[in-house]
Amino acid sequence: MKDVMKYFILVILGSNIVMTTYALTSNQFIALSSLITGSAFAASLSGSYLLTVEELALLTALILYSVIPRSTLTTSTKVIVPAVSACPLPGYTYNRYFGCLRYVVIPSPINAEAASQFCANEGGQLLLLNSDEEVEELRRLIASYNIVMADGIFVQGKRTTGSSPWIIEDGSPLPYTPPTGIRNENNPSYTRLVFAVDAGFDLVAIPLSNLERFFFCEV
Repeated sequence: MKDVMKYFILVILGSNIVMTTYALTSNQFIALSSLITGSAFAASLSGSYLLTVEELALLTALILYSVIPRSTLTTSTKVIVPAVSACPLPGYTYNRYFGCLRYVVIPSPINAEAASQFCANEGGQLLLLNSDEEVEELRRLIASYNIVMADGIFVQGKRTTGSSPWIIEDGSPLPYTPPTGIRNENNPSYTRLVFAVDAGFDLVAIPLSNLERFFFCEV
């Protein structure tokens, strides 16, 4: 009966270590393991039963396992956060609002049509604004890149005449206009849009002849 009790305590102790590794915090684990191992030693010293050398060695190993911090024994478990998919085109970086984005600086100024074609040639499109949140993000990007512009940053938005509706590159209606509206849109010869940060205006109508060196492409 004494032998049965000895092995029973050793099995319980071992099982406890395995189970509490997953169920308890480090402090709870150490406290519970210490209680069981202390009881085993106390029973042995009181003469209830005797531990052999092999059993004593096993019990000692289990005690050491229970008190040594887990990080020194096993590799820390880390929560794996799915990585954002790599942008499909070189030079593009991920932006939480626009997706894959590239800031383009060219040596000689070009018009909005050429800027749109530049993005299309890369497999992307000229930046399209869809919300107030994207407007604020574009403001932040302009500040972070320290962009000095003549009229603004080219963005999607065009019309054929002054009375025509604003559309984007695929021919669908312009999805966003700021609360302040589009400045200069009453001028029928102004058929392209830029994003400006002066005087609180966001979108400004300009003639196709206006040139800029800075714009963003997105995928």
